[in-house]
Amino acid sequence: MLFMPHTVSNAVEAQAAEKDDYTLAIVAECLYLINLLFFPGLAFVLLSLLYFKYKKHPSAVVRCHLKQTFVASMWAGVMIVFVSLTIAFIGGLDEPGTWLVGVLYFLSIHAALVFMGAFGLARAINNQHYHYPIIGPSCELDNSSPILARVVSNE
Repeated sequence: MLFMPHTVSNAVEAQAAEKDDYTLAIVAECLYLINLLFFPGLAFVLLSLLYFKYKKHPSAVVRCHLKQTFVASMWAGVMIVFVSLTIAFIGGLDEPGTWLVGVLYFLSIHAALVFMGAFGLARAINNQHYHYPIIGPSCELDNSSPILARVVSNE
């Protein structure tokens, strides 16, 4: 067999492009978790910039992770902030029952959102599609990636 440097070079470039693809998906999932756990607001702004810059990315997995994390972050903000304020407004801040319901709601919804983000990050690390349950939008998936084709056929 003859050594063909351009073939090896093309394979290396394709492998590097695929690695960049799933790195972008990993960054999106990390920003989602950072938004929930460490720097709410700042991480959302960075995630928004990333989403609007790469929302037409050629990789379906990257597009889907970006869309899922962006929309899930918006829903997380609505569910955590506005529902918590509604609970406080309806129950009154001087009532112990309001605090009990508010704290239980906040802890349970926050834990569920972080749990979904951890699953999304694990799937991004493995270059696989992830759909956030209930709050995640639908994604267009193409079967150009052998990993994605295998995941889609198993679901």
